[in-house]
Amino acid sequence: MKKLLFLSVVFSALLIIGCQENSIVDPNSGPVNKTSYSPTSGTIQLKASLDNPYPVFNSYFSIDGVVTYEINIVERDPIPPNSQQVITLNLNVDAELNSICTVCLPPESQTPAGLVSAETNDVFNETDDGGYRITKTFRIEKRDDSMILNCSFFVTANEIVLDSLWLNLSDHDLGNGRSE
Repeated sequence: MKKLLFLSVVFSALLIIGCQENSIVDPNSGPVNKTSYSPTSGTIQLKASLDNPYPVFNSYFSIDGVVTYEINIVERDPIPPNSQQVITLNLNVDAELNSICTVCLPPESQTPAGLVSAETNDVFNETDDGGYRITKTFRIEKRDDSMILNCSFFVTANEIVLDSLWLNLSDHDLGNGRSE
């Protein structure tokens, strides 16, 4: 009878200890170090002379427009020690392409040689080495060919820099039978 009483006391004690809330493993028990980030946004001017991708002597294009951007840092898992963040990048391009021929007579009225109007959304994992170099391609509208505008950017968590931009043709327009 003593053993039965002893076992019931031990069992009751284990039951009471085991049913208590453990504040160490409860994710809602303490303050979480949650950092709030405000988005970074701005505009980049697109104003440059670009080589004509067709092999035409003394023929160029000028581009005039803007790239508006917004960079956000999104916390995927904010709980330390392995917090995970991603960088979202939203680009909106609005530009006009004009033809420049240095050996031709100027036209009476200049109509745009093409328009670029596009929006992109990208997601990057946060890196320790500072940022990402990305190249975005944008189709030039209101043209009979498949000319595209290429923009190379360097993106960090709080800024974006336009490295270079150039025009080229899709493989289909170069005559090798492949298309993008």
